[in-house]
Amino acid sequence: MKRRTISTLVTSLGVLGLLSACGGNGNDVDVNLDGSMDVETEEGTAKIGTQDMPNNWPEDAPGAYPGSTVSYSASMDPESGKPDMAIVSTTTDAAATVAAHYKTALAEKGWAVGTTMEGAGTSIFSATKDTRTMSLLITGTGQGQTTVTMAIEIEETE
Repeated sequence: MKRRTISTLVTSLGVLGLLSACGGNGNDVDVNLDGSMDVETEEGTAKIGTQDMPNNWPEDAPGAYPGSTVSYSASMDPESGKPDMAIVSTTTDAAATVAAHYKTALAEKGWAVGTTMEGAGTSIFSATKDTRTMSLLITGTGQGQTTVTMAIEIEETE
C-alpha cells in the first residue's frame, strides 16, 4: 500500500508539472480526496490513481487484467487529438500468465495477434482489428508484481 501511495504521488507530481508547463490553456485538473487526479484538456481526458477504464474503451477489446489495479487511464492522443486510449495496471500474477491471458482474450474477441517479443520477464506484442491496433507491454517488476501497459490506436480512415 505504501509503495502504491508513493507511486501515485510521484505520478501526480509529474502530471502537475507537465500541466503547469501548459500555461493553463483551459485545462481542468481535479485532485480528489483519495489522491487520484482527473485531467481534462481540449485533446482528451486522463485519470491517474483511479481504477476507471477510459469511457471509450471498445467492448470488443479485453480490458484490465482480472483482479489487477488500474493506476492510470487516458482517452486521448495529446499530439493529434485522436480518440486513442491507454491504461496501466498492476497484478501479482506472473508476466507469462498475464501475456497468455491477453493472447487468448484477444483471439477470442477477433483480434489478430502480431509479432511478439519475449524475454527477461517481459512480453511486448500488438494485435489488430479493423482500423485499430492494440499494443501491450507486460513486465514483471522482480518484486512480485507485473505491470501491464495497454494502448489502443485508432487509424483514421479517409
